[in-house]
Amino acid sequence: MCQNISLIHSIQAHADSQDERRSDHDNFPVPLQGSSIHYASRRVCSSLAMHAMPLQLMQALNGPTILSGSGVAEYRRGLVQSQKYQFSETLFEYFCGTCFTFMFLKRNTPGAKPDVSTGTLNNDVPNLVEYANHIFVGDTRDGGASMWLRTSWKDGRPLPRWDTWHDARVAGSKELPMDWPGLPDPLSHSKLVEPGTTPFYCHCRGVNFLVRSARDMDHRPKEDLPPFVDPKTYRYLALTCVCDWCRSSSGVDVPNWAFADLAHIEFPPSDTSSDSTGASQPFPASVSELKEAVSSSNKDSRLGTLTFYQTSPDVQRYFCSRCAATVFYAVGRRPHVADFAVGLLDHPSGARAEGLLSWDYGRMVSATDTEGGWRNKIVTTARKECEEWRVMRGYPQGWPRVLG
Repeated sequence: MCQNISLIHSIQAHADSQDERRSDHDNFPVPLQGSSIHYASRRVCSSLAMHAMPLQLMQALNGPTILSGSGVAEYRRGLVQSQKYQFSETLFEYFCGTCFTFMFLKRNTPGAKPDVSTGTLNNDVPNLVEYANHIFVGDTRDGGASMWLRTSWKDGRPLPRWDTWHDARVAGSKELPMDWPGLPDPLSHSKLVEPGTTPFYCHCRGVNFLVRSARDMDHRPKEDLPPFVDPKTYRYLALTCVCDWCRSSSGVDVPNWAFADLAHIEFPPSDTSSDSTGASQPFPASVSELKEAVSSSNKDSRLGTLTFYQTSPDVQRYFCSRCAATVFYAVGRRPHVADFAVGLLDHPSGARAEGLLSWDYGRMVSATDTEGGWRNKIVTTARKECEEWRVMRGYPQGWPRVLG
């Protein structure tokens, strides 16, 4: 997002005409095959799912390289410039130390090549990426985002969804049936949200908060509810935004957000911090207070590793400074509201947290940003399948609202 690490440029940068571009691409093995990764520990570093493909596939291209600069040397330079986070005993993640965009995933084995996050790729290469499969879908409990990325944009074939790895030879790995996990109670979407809180944390737990449900707003007249609270169930609005800013800042092609008043974000009760009088201090209640608190030289320890990148004078995007998880989006024109990353929720209903959230299925915000490029085919397919998913589950269309 900040372009401190220049990862990608267009394959057709050296072509002078449509004909030249077309003949160039005849030599390229596109679309490149990527995986949609759903395991729970990956989600708490980004969104419902992240998408990656082996970087060696990109190196194999003939002609002008997709990688900026001089190909292999450039991505190695990118790894050096990146911040490294040990994701597991065998995996390391690399992200930009300025804007915290997740860029690479690399195994800690001799000769291993990184996987690249497809959300960091330019959109202007025709037919560049195709998701070939979904892996670790079993971790989602509800199917997560695999329910609306079920087919290939290329030929409409069903994409295999694997419980764990995408290889039946791996012990315990199995392909899930297309109807897994089945349909829930047909009336579940109309039930009132439960009172209480939902854990909200990143992979390293440096960011560890709670999201309180909006059930405590049920005494308000419907017309006085915030536009992001469902007036029938008091669930928070959740949606997919595919604008260039959200994509490039998270490294995810199809990022997912929900909305809440900052007054509904809380510190875990075991965490204690007080002012000079000994009174416990709540979570910052406004965008300006949050920015000031995170920037303070006397930062509240309960804010943990939360940091932000200022993308414009009025906008802050919040991340974990250790594991690079996307956390909040805050804008001054909504002084008491934050967008929060759905992937950080740990809700018993599953990865989509439908017990807390009311999804605007079938709508992709800022889809025009993807037009004219390879990503538009993925977004168009996802939008169609989102709407089919909504109808199949008997969900109503989103309620009328206006978001600033």
